[in-house]
Amino acid sequence: MNRKILVAGFTAIAFLVIVSCSEDNSCDLQCPPDCPDPSQAIDVLVVTALVYPVMADMIPGPLEDTGFLPAESKIEQFALLDTARALVIPTLEFLQQYDAILIFTDAWPIDNPGLGAFDTIGNLMADYVDAGGGLVICQYAVSGWSAGIRGRLFSPGYAPLINGPIVPGQGDRSIVMDSIDFPLHPVFYEIDLDGLGLPVDLHLCYPELDETAILLVEDDQGTNAMAINSNGNIIGLNMYFKPFAFPDDYTETVKLVANSILYVADCP
Repeated sequence: MNRKILVAGFTAIAFLVIVSCSEDNSCDLQCPPDCPDPSQAIDVLVVTALVYPVMADMIPGPLEDTGFLPAESKIEQFALLDTARALVIPTLEFLQQYDAILIFTDAWPIDNPGLGAFDTIGNLMADYVDAGGGLVICQYAVSGWSAGIRGRLFSPGYAPLINGPIVPGQGDRSIVMDSIDFPLHPVFYEIDLDGLGLPVDLHLCYPELDETAILLVEDDQGTNAMAINSNGNIIGLNMYFKPFAFPDDYTETVKLVANSILYVADCP
C-alpha cells in the first residue's frame, strides 16, 4: 500500500477518535494530548547530563515554536552536571514544581560519578512520578551505556524502555507503519507520520520493553522506538536530541516530543 495513502487513513482515524472523545468530554489513551482548557499552562523541566552542557540551550526554543504547548507554559532547565562536571542532584521538592520532565543524557564526564549516581537519579525520578509528575525519557537515558539512568525508575511499571545494548549508529531512522496500533495514540496527534524521522548520534540504543509497558512504535532499524508505561505517566523515546539543533529538518519529531510532554503532564 502506498505510504501516503496509509498516512491519510491514519489521519482520518485520528479525526474520528477526536470527535468521539469530545462528545462525552472524557479522555483516555485515545484522546488528543491537549488540555480541555487551552489557557491551562504547564511547567516543564528539561533535565540534562551532557558532555557539552551548552547544547541544552537548544531544546526549549523549538518546543515553544511548535505551538503545541498551552500559552504561557514555561520551559526551564536543570543540568545534572555543573560547570566543573560534578554531579548535581535536585531535591524532590524542586522537581515537584513542574508538571513534566524531559530527560536527555549524552555521556558522563571522564571522572565518572560512579554507579551509585545512576541509582540516585533513577530513584529520585521514580519518587517524582509517584508524587504525580510525568516523565519523557530520551537517549541515552534509556541505554545501558555510560549515560544510562538506573535505580527504581527502571523497575517494572516505571520506565517503559529499559537498558539494552548499543551499536554504532547507522543514520536516521523512520517509523514502521505496521507497528502502530489503531486508533492512533494521542502522542501522534497532528503528526505527519510520513515525515517523522528519529535521528541517531554515533551510537544507537536497542532498549528492551518493560514487561508492563505498551510499545507505541518500532523503527526501521529494529529498535523499540517509543513506549509508554501502564500508568500513562512515563514515555520512553529512543531518540537523540539532534532535532532541537536542526528543528527545521525535524519538525514532526519536535512535535512528537511536545505531544509526549503534554500527555504525561496530564492536564487537569
